Parts: sequence; structure tokens; C-alpha cells
Amino acid sequence: YHPTDPEPVSDRTPAFRDIHISNITISGAKKGIAIYGLEERNVDQVSFTDIYLQSEKGIIAQYAKNMLFDNVRVETPSLTPVQFDKCNYVVINGMQIVNPDKKSKLFELKECKDFKISDCFFSEPFDTFLSYDEKCEKIYLTNNIIKNYNNFLEGSDDGKVILMNNIK
Repeated sequence: YHPTDPEPVSDRTPAFRDIHISNITISGAKKGIAIYGLEERNVDQVSFTDIYLQSEKGIIAQYAKNMLFDNVRVETPSLTPVQFDKCNYVVINGMQIVNPDKKSKLFELKECKDFKISDCFFSEPFDTFLSYDEKCEKIYLTNNIIKNYNNFLEGSDDGKVILMNNIK
């Protein structure tokens, strides 16, 4: 994948949408899940349900929207197992990061908005649960059980992250 300069949307602009993947195991891959949209047209309406992935890098998404990750287990040596850049309207339900490195930032968000992480359980030691930048907006953390961490949140503290019913 090589980034290109944005172009005006035309007949030649690819559209990837309405993709639904479930009940699979990904093993031995360099990247477990990699989603790369375009600045001018995001990947849209993608869901992953009941997925187990074992890979060098976990989940990477850029320029995508309306995504659902439901019951996804990620096993990776990567220090940032789940990374989203310029992604909007994302829901993560019941995700597990298996055997995270003690230095891991489990979720890293850059320029994301309307993002929900819920019903996750993490008891193994790790460094940071969620890292986010100043351009993120409306990040919701609900009904998560999170233990053995050094930093719960890493980012600007100005109301960008809304916490509801989390056990820390």
C-alpha cells in the first residue's frame, strides 16, 4: 500500500462498502485486519464478528467509517494491537487482546470521532488502555472491565472521552 494524493471523486474512484466477515481464524499473517480507504472515499459499512486473529500486527484501519468489531480476539506481539486513523462511527464490542505485552497501548486512535469501545474485559498487565490525539471527538467507553494497567487514558483531558459504567 502506497498513499496517493486525493483526487476528486469520479467513476474511477473505488468504493468498498457493505462487507461482512464472520466466524474465521486468521493465523500467521503480518497484519490481522488491515483496512485502507481513501481520503476522498472511506471504506464504509464493514463488520467483523466472531474473529480470532494471530498476527504480527493486530488491527489497522485508516479512512473508514461505520465499522463493527464484535467478539474479536487479537493475539499479537505488537505494542499497539489496535490502531485507527481517521475512522468514524466505529463500534467495538467484546474485544479481547490476548497476552498483551506489558508495554502495550491496547487502542490507539488518531483523528477519530464517534467511537465506542464496550463490554471488553482485560485482566492481563499492559501499559495504556486507550491513547488518542487532540483531533479525536466523542470517544465512548462503556461497560468495560479493565485491570492491571499503568495508564487508563493517554491524551488531552478535555471531555473527548466519555466514560460510562467501566470498572477499573
